[in-house]
Amino acid sequence: MSKKGEFVEYLSNFSKNLKILMNERNLKQVQVAEALGCNKGTVSKWLNGKIEPGLVYIAKLLKILDCTFEELISD
Repeated sequence: MSKKGEFVEYLSNFSKNLKILMNERNLKQVQVAEALGCNKGTVSKWLNGKIEPGLVYIAKLLKILDCTFEELISD
């Protein structure tokens, strides 16, 4: 698989898993955004696979969602 293909798969897995984890924890976009110190639009773009979060946000998401990195990006 090409680097671009790997990235698209990662982003797709991340978006899907973020939705699942937020749903399981009854978290809304605005709640996650407030906890991260970003705006709701940013979280929306992550959920829709438009952009990826930076490492600082990923580290914060792991704490907020109480999950591992693998749970967040695995297929």
